[in-house]
Amino acid sequence: PATTETDNNNNRRQRTHSSHTMTISAATTTDTTTTTEATMMPPTTTTTTEEETTAVLPLAPLKIQTSPTQFLDALKESEQIAGIFLRRQFLSSQEADAAFSVLNDDKHFPWDHNPVLFGEALTQHAYYYERNGNPNEYAGIDLIESLCTRIETLYDGKISDVFCNRFHHVKHNIGWHRDTYGEHILVLSLGSRRNIQFRKRQLFGKREVVTVRPNAGDIYFMPLQLNKTHMHRVCKANPIDQDDGPRISLVFFIQAPKYA
Repeated sequence: PATTETDNNNNRRQRTHSSHTMTISAATTTDTTTTTEATMMPPTTTTTTEEETTAVLPLAPLKIQTSPTQFLDALKESEQIAGIFLRRQFLSSQEADAAFSVLNDDKHFPWDHNPVLFGEALTQHAYYYERNGNPNEYAGIDLIESLCTRIETLYDGKISDVFCNRFHHVKHNIGWHRDTYGEHILVLSLGSRRNIQFRKRQLFGKREVVTVRPNAGDIYFMPLQLNKTHMHRVCKANPIDQDDGPRISLVFFIQAPKYA
């Protein structure tokens, strides 16, 4: 799937977080839905010590035998659910725990606890990272860079910037919306699991809602065109399933190779 250079340039200027850029178009309709739950793995709870984190990070470069159609091959190896391509265990459980430990620590990552988007406060903590090569003082930014390198190797694309979300409270969520970035995205989940729901747009009567619940270390690719047909949301945590701790999602904006 391809996007035009004009779309990319226009939408890059629209993507804002505080003084930076991101666009979310919020849905205002209500509907009656039936939910289809995708088969998911059970949650895991682990504690990562500082010694374990140091042993795992920085992430080792991904060693794979690439092909002339590496991007398409990576999608074929993924589960296709509701129009997205979900890849399990992009990070090992040890790598995912170590990455979460660093990024969830405000000493190592510059989270904004009160982000504002178009004059409206977001519920989650957030940070927008533009890959401009400027030096930084945070271990978490170095980690983001190593993640970008690994993703670019697997998906044969170029990442321009990363929008980081931390759903620190059980009530932190993002309502029904569709993205207007002008770029494809890859979303990496860390920490506790949350339901990510998708539904088709402009349907009368009942609209099926498909629920995807990525585990820590899972990554999914969302094609730009999916926003033309679907909306999605990040749900509040459900304390009943005892998986209501903080969740971090990293949204990587990627330019796919020309052959895709």
